[in-house]
Amino acid sequence: GACDSVACTGEVVRLADELRGKGVDLVVAGHTHQAWTGRVEGIPILEAGSRGSAVGVADLVKTPAGGLEFRTRIAPVEAGRTSREPGLTAALETYRRLSDSLDARPIAAIKRPLFRTGTQFPLGGLLAEARRNLLRADVGLVLNHDIQADLPAGSATYARLSAVEPDRRNLVRLTLTGTQLRSLLEQVLATGAEPAAHVAGLQVRYDPRRPVDRRVQRVTFQGGRKLRPEERYTLATDEATAGGVGGYAMLAAIPAERDGYLDVEAVAAFLRRLPQPVEVSDAAGFLSTRH
Repeated sequence: GACDSVACTGEVVRLADELRGKGVDLVVAGHTHQAWTGRVEGIPILEAGSRGSAVGVADLVKTPAGGLEFRTRIAPVEAGRTSREPGLTAALETYRRLSDSLDARPIAAIKRPLFRTGTQFPLGGLLAEARRNLLRADVGLVLNHDIQADLPAGSATYARLSAVEPDRRNLVRLTLTGTQLRSLLEQVLATGAEPAAHVAGLQVRYDPRRPVDRRVQRVTFQGGRKLRPEERYTLATDEATAGGVGGYAMLAAIPAERDGYLDVEAVAAFLRRLPQPVEVSDAAGFLSTRH
């Protein structure tokens, strides 16, 4: 959600509007990376931005009438300010050294640089395949806007993998019918001329000129299996996407099972299993029939 000088808008605002102040005293929002506070139907909403740039503060105070209420504010973090408390400084320095050591540790060797160019790029396919492989699913899915950096050739460290997927989201597995999976693939193709995600475990041939919800022409799984409406398939993706973020509301109604991996950890584990140096296939998950 977000607020301007006129009004507050967004999913979290609609949620607060539907609650109408019943049983909820505070909503802490996220994902949009914005810093804002608002009040809808008497419910305060607080979102503190991203990357540690600010701290969201919700003070529970006693009102003159004897009741309790939350008063929210955003406290910016001063990047140049340091603590003078010796114990805290020493503890932070210990964790900084450990973090630097882990971030710089080589995980795998990448044979060629992986750039985010074109409609479907090998880096996206690699991330989707890592999810599919580690969660033992039929299909892996990663949204394009969650891929934040290229992966250079040479040593793939945890720091470089974290730059590619900086949000470090939990991975989940869902079970969908063939009909639901086709609807999901149609949604990937509905937002523009190009697919909004990368997939692994299947290949989708689509016609971008056909109407929305009728663009998928053929779906073929690894091994040549065809998509069947009545069969059930497993999907590996991140928790935010499974919760409906990014326009995938249909997934929010399907139970999701965590498997204990963060997205970055899954890629690291998958890369370790591959022959070194890793050479990534350029096979695309989505292929336009117009090319």
